[in-house]
Amino acid sequence: MVLELVNKLPYDHPYRWDGTAVGGKKLWRPDELGADLALWLDAEDTASITLNGSTVSQWDDKSGNNRNASQATASLQPTYLSTGFNGKPTLETDGNDILELGATSLGRNVSGITCAIVGVHPSGLTFTSNTNELFIRTGVITESTRFAFTPNPSASTGNRYAIAGRRLDSDSYQTVSSSTDSLANRGNQWIRVGQAAYSDGVANHWTDGTQDITSAPFQTAGVTSDTDSQRASIFGGVNPLPSGSQLCEIVLTHSTMTTADRQKLEGYLAWKWGLESNLPIGHPYKLYPPYIGEPVYDSDAQAYITAVETADGQTLEASVRTAINNFVLGCKADGIWDAIKSSAILAGARTLSGALIPLTGTAPTNFNFVSGDYDRKTGLKSDGATKYLDSNRNNDADPQNSYHLSVFVSQAQSNAPGMALIGAGGINTGASNISNGLGVISARNRNGFDVVQGAALPVTGFLGTNRNNATNYTMRSSGQIDTQVTSSETPANQNIGVFTRDLTASSDGRIAFYSIGEALDLALLDTRTTRFMAEMQFAINTGLNPSSYNIDTLNYVNAGYAAGGTLA
Repeated sequence: MVLELVNKLPYDHPYRWDGTAVGGKKLWRPDELGADLALWLDAEDTASITLNGSTVSQWDDKSGNNRNASQATASLQPTYLSTGFNGKPTLETDGNDILELGATSLGRNVSGITCAIVGVHPSGLTFTSNTNELFIRTGVITESTRFAFTPNPSASTGNRYAIAGRRLDSDSYQTVSSSTDSLANRGNQWIRVGQAAYSDGVANHWTDGTQDITSAPFQTAGVTSDTDSQRASIFGGVNPLPSGSQLCEIVLTHSTMTTADRQKLEGYLAWKWGLESNLPIGHPYKLYPPYIGEPVYDSDAQAYITAVETADGQTLEASVRTAINNFVLGCKADGIWDAIKSSAILAGARTLSGALIPLTGTAPTNFNFVSGDYDRKTGLKSDGATKYLDSNRNNDADPQNSYHLSVFVSQAQSNAPGMALIGAGGINTGASNISNGLGVISARNRNGFDVVQGAALPVTGFLGTNRNNATNYTMRSSGQIDTQVTSSETPANQNIGVFTRDLTASSDGRIAFYSIGEALDLALLDTRTTRFMAEMQFAINTGLNPSSYNIDTLNYVNAGYAAGGTLA
């Protein structure tokens, strides 16, 4: 609601992009790109538009570089529509319009060009070859094209969004076309980002946040070019855009923009122009726009979130995404992430399919679980008879004297001895027990290594076992460590199961997380996992960002998380 109200303010309102008037954070804008920002044309900013009646004679550059686009001939000036694009201002061509920039250093001696444009092409009309939204050339003839951003580069590669041009004056003109059909996309509003990575000799392109040109060879690698551009144009170059084409905003940088900055730019443009629904599931700004100073999503966390949202067919709450990101970043900060070779968060996702996406390693194989067995707050519940997971990680995949297993139990299983929560191998060999204030758990030696909840008091929360030498192993339950002195054994050649020790269901508990891998500090993993589960449920229950609250001191009874670690 805060963002919705801020967005309703006029563009030049002092708090249009700063939520301080209603308590929000400052929204990210292209000027955060700093010195790399080379051109910024924004139709919503009425102060940047000079009108000649109903047409535009000049579109001012907001980058600070004074690269204003203008047209003195009235018949070639695009029309200004005050509510033409989702109720916002836009510029529209009649098929014969063009705004031009004079001599400019655009694209000269830079590592790359990244150009983002918001617009739409009308339904029912065709594209002439070499039509361009943006066109930069080093002379007055076509052969001197430096950079072109186009929906139809040529007859031979026609009707594909593309970028084209050359780095050196002597280079042959080259076109790189995307897989997206520009004819099929007529009538659909879009955000397109094209990138000529001169330093790497490749080109990239994204349509609505989805990459459709990936590191395609483009000219020779280098960061220098020969001459300044003598002309740049909007709405045309060799040939004009078809009548009815609209352009709303153009942002160009002298850089091969980082993924994080590109996604921020896409998020800014999407939320500003009402195109957030165009962004793909998994895009970091699908649910909210970028803010200044917000943490960058970890790449492993983002890859997991994207996979879960794809499996779910819908997005996660921003607050749930934050909880996941916090967990991954925390594990990396603690130095335990690399030891977690196979794991799954069996909670948080909106569907069972999403919950079975692995955080690390291979996806588990589902034996007989159905959607009714899954609760996104508390995880997956077995029946102790037919339902279990095969982790698809073999018991001997990790070194004999460097391994761990852990689970987060959100609902205790029955008080029946020998019911395994996670493990491999046969039954009863080398079993040992630990006792603590909440109950009894058992962990077996490496030959059939498992974590078992014993017959004493029920245990919930983090349970783990770890071996980092040949003489003993440790178990952790209820925040306490017990060390068992016993020699290591050759690992059994069997996959590790969840809700089982021998790939036959044996537990009827409910588990929200498991991890398998090399030796690590169980206390650190316990702290991270327990905090993560608190943040996850708090986020699901309230929709609030857990990073904005102190999870260690707040009482979450009202949010459904009872003090003492019991997930409600």
